[in-house]
Amino acid sequence: MKIKKANNSIWVAVATTSMAIMFFIQGFEKFHYLIGFLFLIVSIITFSYKSGIEISKTYQIRNYISICGYSFGTWKNLPEIEYVSVVRVNQNRWVATGGFLGQEQSNNKVYNVKLILKNRKHNFINLISTSKDKALFCATEIGDLIDKNVLDYTEPNSKWLRQKETIVFNT
Repeated sequence: MKIKKANNSIWVAVATTSMAIMFFIQGFEKFHYLIGFLFLIVSIITFSYKSGIEISKTYQIRNYISICGYSFGTWKNLPEIEYVSVVRVNQNRWVATGGFLGQEQSNNKVYNVKLILKNRKHNFINLISTSKDKALFCATEIGDLIDKNVLDYTEPNSKWLRQKETIVFNT
């Protein structure tokens, strides 16, 4: 399962495309066509650039970069996971006024999808920060993929979205 991060390079792609068009139109000298061609190549790369996190069914994870459909990144084994969680957090922002730097509370709510680990040495792996609906969808998909429980902790009273059935034998 691929979790795509936001692609913030769209303005770079638009700027380089417009520069490529400008250099192609500007003149008939070979130098202008060469610069236009280079800007065109850079714009194609920035339009096709994607990055994110990929999780496989074999309990492996990687941060990937994809350019023109080719993905790059090294696979790592996932540590032992207890469950998948969706958590609501307040998004703070840094404000600088009069030479002072401080944090300011905002009303923006962000929802994080986290893999909660069993060993508790490092408590969790943060996967994605997004809207509530997308976070809940991603968490249930990841829970299905790696066959783990999913906890919805977006409200004060947490609830299990996906809970594996446990069989209890009475002897």
